[in-house]
Amino acid sequence: MRSIWRKSGTTDISEIAYAILEQDGKLSLLERAQNGATEHGMAHALILDGVVQLDNAAHLGITIAEITSLAKEWGHVPEEVFLLQKDDAGTVLCIPKERI
Repeated sequence: MRSIWRKSGTTDISEIAYAILEQDGKLSLLERAQNGATEHGMAHALILDGVVQLDNAAHLGITIAEITSLAKEWGHVPEEVFLLQKDDAGTVLCIPKERI
């Protein structure tokens, strides 16, 4: 039986940055960037629909105060944010909730 990473075309598990179990039960593999390539890595949701995601914050070593500060840099408080994410390269994206 072939290993999952070999099925993806990767022969060395150290080349895998992330393995994600999808809802359909399949495993998705994200390889590390090759030398000289820009690597953004995985994007981690820090706020989803106004709620700070404590597990993701802990994974990145970010405090609630730092997440609040990131939201403020985009002109919002956490409760006003639909999605605030940060990738492994430090790139931040903030999408505010739509006002009705």
